[in-house]
Amino acid sequence: MAQTGPAGSQAVVRAIVGAGALNLNPAMLTVTMTSAGDGRTTVHIQGAAKEGLIKQNAGEKATRRLAAMLGWSA
Repeated sequence: MAQTGPAGSQAVVRAIVGAGALNLNPAMLTVTMTSAGDGRTTVHIQGAAKEGLIKQNAGEKATRRLAAMLGWSA
């Protein structure tokens, strides 16, 4: 799903991805891209997942995995 803000200055993309042990825990990733002027764009990645009794930090791991796939350090 993608949403665009006023005057096209912001776009939001959300996805549900596998995370945690064996990628069996679903995590929601939200990527927000905002125009920073002068042809630059600011990108913010946020991950969240419901944790059970054993904390797996699935949202954080999914965020780091996406950043690594994009060639960024998180």
